[in-house]
This record gives sequence, C-alpha cells and structure tokens, in this order.
Amino acid sequence: MAPDTVPDLLTGLIEGRLSRRALAARAAALGISGPWLASILADPALAQDAPPDQAAGERVGPAADRLIFSSFNVDQAPLEIQNDRMDLYLYGLKTAGAREVADSPAGVRLIQAPASTLSIVLNPAPPREGELNPFALKPVRQAMQFLIDRDFIANDIYQGNALPMLSHVSPLDYDALTVFDTIRQADIRHDPEYARSLIATEMTAAGATQENGVWSFQGRPVAIIMVIRVEDERRDIGDLIRAALEGAGFLVQPVYQPFGPATLAVYASDPLTFQWHIYTEGWGRSSADRYDFGTINQMYAPWLGNMPGWLETGFWQYEQPELDAIGQQLYRGEFASREERDEIYRRMTGMGIDESVRLWLATALQNFPVRDGVENLTEDIVGGPKSPLSLREASVAGSPEVRIGHLWIWTDRTTWNPVGGFGDVYSSDIYKNLVDPPI
Repeated sequence: MAPDTVPDLLTGLIEGRLSRRALAARAAALGISGPWLASILADPALAQDAPPDQAAGERVGPAADRLIFSSFNVDQAPLEIQNDRMDLYLYGLKTAGAREVADSPAGVRLIQAPASTLSIVLNPAPPREGELNPFALKPVRQAMQFLIDRDFIANDIYQGNALPMLSHVSPLDYDALTVFDTIRQADIRHDPEYARSLIATEMTAAGATQENGVWSFQGRPVAIIMVIRVEDERRDIGDLIRAALEGAGFLVQPVYQPFGPATLAVYASDPLTFQWHIYTEGWGRSSADRYDFGTINQMYAPWLGNMPGWLETGFWQYEQPELDAIGQQLYRGEFASREERDEIYRRMTGMGIDESVRLWLATALQNFPVRDGVENLTEDIVGGPKSPLSLREASVAGSPEVRIGHLWIWTDRTTWNPVGGFGDVYSSDIYKNLVDPPI
C-alpha cells in the first residue's frame, strides 16, 4: 500500500470530507486493514459523520438551506400566500379566509388539523375590602360552565370547524375515553336559566343586591374586567360570553387586546390587582399524546405555574393541594398499572371541572394554507404542519429556502430563552425547528 493513503483518509475523516462508512469502503478498496482501523471507526469522538456520498459532491443536510419566518396578519394571509409572498402559514386562518383559499385556483391547498384549543381562565382571588369578586365564589365559577354556549361557538362562530370541549381533553384525544364517564357525570350543558339561579343564590348570600337587573355590592355595581383577544375568533367568543354575563346581571368592561398587551395584563400581573377577571385563552397543539401527564397538570394543578398567581414570588396564589399532590404523582409516573394511571387522571379531571378556574370551550379545526410547490412537508394528525418534525424535510423545488408566515414573529411578551423555555407559541413554533428534543 502507498504510505500516504492512511494519513489522507484520516485527514478526510477529521475534516468531515469522509464519513466513517466512506472511510471503511475506501480502506477496503485499498487493502488497508488492522486493529487501528477498527478502533478509529468505533471512536465516538469521530462520530460527526458526513453522509457517505458527501465527498462525491452529493447534497447533504436538510432539503432547504433556510427557513425564513415572517409576520403576516391573519386577515391578509390568504391574499399574501396567493400572491406568492410565502409558502406556508403556521397560524390557522379564520373561517372566511379558509373558504377564500379553498375557492381560489391559485395553487394553494389547505391542511386541516385540530391544532388549537380554546379556554377561559377566571380570576379567583379574594376581593379587596369593600368589593366583591364573583369568581372568588366557587359556585359562581361553576355556574359559568352552564352559562357558556359551546355549541354556538363550534357551529356558528367557527361554522362547524370546531368541536365543543368540556374539559382539557379534546374529543379527538386518546384520553377522551378515559374521562368520558367523568365528564358525563358532571352534566355540563348550556342552561342559562340554571346558571343565573346559581349566580343569584351565591351573590345574594355574599351580600350583593340586584338593582335594575345589575348586581351591586355596597352601593356599587359589580364590574367584571374581561380581556378579549382580537386576532381571531376569540373576539366573537369574548363578545358571546360578555353578553351572557350581562344577561346574568353583571356589568362587564371588555378590554380588546392582541397577544402582547393581553398576556402582559393577565399572566404578568398579581391577581389581587384585578387587572382582569376573565381572559380568553388559546393553546397550540403539535402532536398526539397517548398517555398525557403534562397538559392536565398545566391546565389544572397550581404547582406547575400555569394557574392564577403563576407561582410568581409576591403574587397571590390560587392553591389546590390535593390537585398538586395527585398531579405530581401522575407527572412522576408513580403508579403500577394503566388502570391506576387512568384513575388518577379521572380524579384530576373531575377536580379541575369542579374547581372551574379554567373552563374549556372548543377544539378548533385549524386551516393552514400551503402552496402546491412545497414538497415533503410532514403533516401531524394533531398539529398539522406545526409538529417539530413538519419542516425537517420540507422544500420548494428550485429554491434553497422555505418562506413561512405566522401571526407574530416578535411581540411585547417574547423572551427568547432556550434554557428556561418559551412562554408563547409563536416563539416555540420557530425554536422547535432549530433543535432536536432530548426524548
């Protein structure tokens, strides 16, 4: 053998021009062998292999060199994608916009997926001296379950592109069967008369009186501050719930805000300051979960920091020790069988419904527009194009990049924190394309 072939092969391996598989093939062709070759090929320090054919000039790595994220208003998104200003929109179109795209021959198709859920969160903090917070009263919170018309939300506001929800579990989730009896026993339905009777009983017991159809406490109307998101159907949902509350005798002060100011007012404030009483929430979903342990804790159990008070030092905190205890048991996997796990899950769901701090409205069947030229886009059964794997192999023929639109790219609440994590779905939708999850 030629004495300089071994250094050449090693240099090629170290510089990344050769993979270990390619090195082994060339060594075999040159008749090079020995224990040293086996040890080099097994060395983890040399594991950053280039694909076998890289030295031959074949393209390696992701199909696209760049993912370009840009912000587009949801109302303008159908026009923007039809005018070829983006290849894919990662925010669900409004129903009218989805129909516009579906009826257009502009080479754009729709991906439909149950990629978001909708809820409201109530502020259960104790009232200040001389005031009355209706949602500090658990029966009033429970009455809200009967005051909300979920069928109207799903069938009229979303025009059939949503499914009513009574708990954190979507009707399309694996655990829907697990909690079916638990939800059925709660007997939640749209019954505004029953809701108003519950509210009247509890408000009267708390010392409130009704004057001209409006609840008052110590001579002042009981006012509810309702923070309503404006970017999507949540504005219409907020108006629906506002009207129902006014019909129950409350003076409602709507505050219409986009993502940044709304989340700042709600999630960054001490509940005792009462910058809000109700907030219209939305949650993004990216993949199916066979045995959920995180979402149920996030949506019901205070210990995870997603319930009013948000575990911020100095803030008043909503507390539910029993939910925390069994939630952590589920989270840590401290059960011996599926049956035991399911029983814990049912108990948590029942307690979350009973507490009624976060109430569930609907699973939205989102419509994501994508141009026909986008190839090898992985579509998740839950998240559609929002899965962490969706864009890994996506490409546009003849282009080194994929142009991705979203509602927000940066907001007043955006904190780019790859260590502590992200608090908004818009940042997460970008970040998950930059990393590989550890598990």
